[in-house]
This record gives sequence, C-alpha cells and structure tokens, in this order.
Amino acid sequence: DDEAEGVRAAAARLVLAVVAPGRAEDDARVAARCASDEESLEVARACAGPSGAHRAQGPDGVAIWFIAADGEQAPTPRARYAAERPDGWVHVGRADRRGAGFDARVPPGELRLRVPGARGR
Repeated sequence: DDEAEGVRAAAARLVLAVVAPGRAEDDARVAARCASDEESLEVARACAGPSGAHRAQGPDGVAIWFIAADGEQAPTPRARYAAERPDGWVHVGRADRRGAGFDARVPPGELRLRVPGARGR
C-alpha cells in the first residue's frame, strides 16, 4: 500500500520469488488480486509474474493499445494517454473513437501506458 509504484512492484516481485512454507496458496491469491485490481500497470505486471510481460512490437513494428478510464472495463473514446516506448520516447495523444491508440514504428520491447501529465508514475 506504499505510494511509490516502484516499492509496490518490488514487493510484488519479492512475494512471487520467496515462497514461505504453507503460504504458497495465500501468496498466489494475493498476487492474482493485485494483478487484476492494481491501478499501476507496472505493479500489476509485477504481480502477474514473468508471464505478465507484454511485447510492444506486433507485425511490422506496429503497436495498438486500448485506453480505459479509471475504474472502467471498456475502452474510452477520445481518452488522453501517454505511452512510453521501449526506446524511452513517450507517445502522447488521444484515443480514437474506438478508444484505441497506435504507433506504426515501435522498436521491440515493452510498451508502458502512463498517466498523462503525472510525474514519476
């Protein structure tokens, strides 16, 4: 419950890496809840474990993402987004009428969605 994303992500990685005797089931339940409920994408991915990582690059280097407003399940048309590319550049924009954003030339690696205008998130 720390305010810092990095601290919460490190705690999630620790819970997955160190299995205490008799706690494996509880730890798995906590990690699953974290992966589905956590607001921070970085922390949710850490809770999901190594298989939770996503590759940014699709065919021909195209990346497409869908933006959902905080607390919503469906994509939100015209929502603002900031997508941090694997090369460090940040693609800032608004989702289209489907609630999607895209970049036609993303290098291989991880794409992270950030809160537009938020520092350190």
